[in-house]
Amino acid sequence: LHDALPISDEAVPGPNIGFMDECLGWWDEHLKGRQGREEGARVRWFQALGEERPGPWVREWRGAWQQGRDSQGPLLLKYSLGPGGRLELGEEGGLTTPVQVSFSGDAGLACGEWLSFGAPDLPGDQRRAAPYQASWTSGPLQQDTHVFGEVEVELQVSVDRQVAQVTATLCHVFPDGASRLVTYGLLNLTSLEASRRLEPGSSYTARLALDPVGYTVPQGHSLQLLLCPGSWPTSWPSPQAVTLTVTSGHLSLPTLPSQIGRAHV
Repeated sequence: LHDALPISDEAVPGPNIGFMDECLGWWDEHLKGRQGREEGARVRWFQALGEERPGPWVREWRGAWQQGRDSQGPLLLKYSLGPGGRLELGEEGGLTTPVQVSFSGDAGLACGEWLSFGAPDLPGDQRRAAPYQASWTSGPLQQDTHVFGEVEVELQVSVDRQVAQVTATLCHVFPDGASRLVTYGLLNLTSLEASRRLEPGSSYTARLALDPVGYTVPQGHSLQLLLCPGSWPTSWPSPQAVTLTVTSGHLSLPTLPSQIGRAHV
């Protein structure tokens, strides 16, 4: 605990949580049997405002520490993968022709460190990586979108190898095209077969849970979903280069109401 205090109090990006206050509250509740935290405030998270330009260094995020009972936003916002690289609001849209993307070692080079200790190892501008991935971008958002929780992506895919994976990345696109990585997830597709060997050309339903996040995308900015069959060096590549074919897909965003409260932590 002594060694953890300087890290928690001084780590970047800020603002830092009241680490000792959290410890005392937990000890009061679980060791002394008295209520050490506010009733119902079981979850703490930081809701970052998407105002920082993409880059490997952020000294301090704008936003606020939050508290609540649930770890998932109550409002579900759904998008469909549409033709022409459009990310379409709602579940009615869909691809008119399949989209193919082949593995590239450049797809994950701007992903940042898997276990970041602050900076300067955060993800860079994703415009560098997007050309090596299949991408779908929404129109400008009509209002601030407060993403909170575990984003989910459901895809109908096929591959040309027996061993393959898929990586999904959610990005925040600024009006000038700059792109910040918000969260990502990956799935070893061989987990969909008991034999751990895929049938090339067969259709599979892949469900990916992206890392939980608290992030607000401002009105007038856009969302982007990137897909690729592997994101090196975050994940080790498949034994043979894979081509991923996407025939349909949906993105589900758990969101908070427009007004979010501030926590005193």
